[in-house]
This record gives sequence, structure tokens and C-alpha cells, in this order.
Amino acid sequence: MREGFAPEKIDFNVRGLSFRGIIRVCLFILHVVTFLLSHLLITLLVPNRKLRLKIFIASNQFHCRFVLFYLGVRITQATSPSPVRGKLIVCNHLSYIDVLVLFAYYPSLFITSKEIEKTPVLGQITKLAGCFFVERKKALRTPETILRELEEMKLRLSEGFNVFLFPEGTSSDGQSVLPFKAHFFQLASSANIQIQPLVIKYTGPSRQKVPWFGEMSFFPHFVTLSHEKNISLILHELPVIDPAGRDHFDIKESAFHQIRNAYETN
Repeated sequence: MREGFAPEKIDFNVRGLSFRGIIRVCLFILHVVTFLLSHLLITLLVPNRKLRLKIFIASNQFHCRFVLFYLGVRITQATSPSPVRGKLIVCNHLSYIDVLVLFAYYPSLFITSKEIEKTPVLGQITKLAGCFFVERKKALRTPETILRELEEMKLRLSEGFNVFLFPEGTSSDGQSVLPFKAHFFQLASSANIQIQPLVIKYTGPSRQKVPWFGEMSFFPHFVTLSHEKNISLILHELPVIDPAGRDHFDIKESAFHQIRNAYETN
């Protein structure tokens, strides 16, 4: 365990909010309501699915940059985001803050789990953000569900959209990058889709409080995080992985080692 890192000792206390915390929580609630209403309106008024997804992506980018601003999230070190189109973007995963950062700087469609789809508020937000959902429970995954998910990813990518996912399959406590799930890379192997790896690492005094993992509830964690003066992170764009002539296990290992090594050395 890294020196000074003890996420299990963090007390997520919703009482005693600072003035900064109260303002941020109120802004977030107002923002969520505005987001849901505006995206519901887009859903009703724009019947064309591809156009609707383009509007969702542009709206997601705007909203996420605004949320990052008032939460005090600052990228202290980063490679300049390059134009990315029709690629599978993969990144390590520590918190819902990751999603805001990636939507803000790499406009994409997001793959998340069926569990998130069923989560109150977060489920509605992800649906109206244009996300699509995959089954991550091994007992419920069948060849038919895997094929359906891969076909849906392939359709989005063929239309020129970027798709991003967290191949760890869950968020970590920030101590290390968890092993990647190989099935996420089947599409890249079979359809020759290039992969853009990214790495996120939180720094500074708030780094221990940012990870959201295990059985943590969203709202108490968010309230605690809203106390922080700012949240600092490093975002690195790593070399693109060409899947030509490689199976998905090999691609998975390549992406994993790139991201893990960058996480451990930055």
C-alpha cells in the first residue's frame, strides 16, 4: 500500500457541510435536474438516433466541463487531447469524476454496466447521456448477450462515434490498476478497431477521498467530496494500439501494461 494512503479509514460524513459544500451540492442537484429535463426534451424532439446521439455528446461535454469547474477539478498535467474519431477509448477507473473528465475532454459514448442502469438518478443520467449498458456479471453473460453488445459497439464506432469504457469492469481504491476484462477487447480484434489508452491519476490532498468503490453510496461520497477546495488529477494520452494481427487477449494485455505502467510512474 502506498504510504499515507488508507481509503478504508475515510469517514464519509454528510453532516457539518461547509458553505462551499452546500453551494456545490445545491448546484449539482440543480444541474442534474436541468440535465435530465433538457435531455428528455432532446429525446422527444429529435427522432433521428444518430443526430440525437451527436447532440447528447455535445451537451455532455458542456455539462461535464461546467460540473468540473464548480467542483474545483483541475488537470495539473496532461497531454493535449488529440482528435479521436471512431476509436475505442480505454482508461483506468477510480471514481465518477473520471466519467466527467472523459466526457469533457474526449467526446464519446460511454459503456457502463447494467447495475448502473438500475441505480436511481445515475441510471437516468446515463441513459439520457446516450450511454449503453453491458452485462458484467459472469453468471448472466451468454454468447448471445456478448454478440449483441459487440454489435452495438460496432454500430456506434462505424458511425464515427468514439466509445469509451473502463476495462477493469469496476472502480478501484486507487492503490493500483485492476486486471482488465478480455471480452471488452473482442470488437477491436475482430473489427480492427484502434484503441486509445488513457490514464487518470488523482494527486494532491484530496487524492484519498476521490476513489468511489466497493459498497460506497454515491450521495454521501459526493457530499464529502464537495468539501474539498479542489481536486487535482493527471490525465495522460498513451500511444494508440493497433489491433491488426492480434487476438483480444494480447490487445488486453498491451493496454493493461501501458496504463498500469503510466499510473505507477506518474
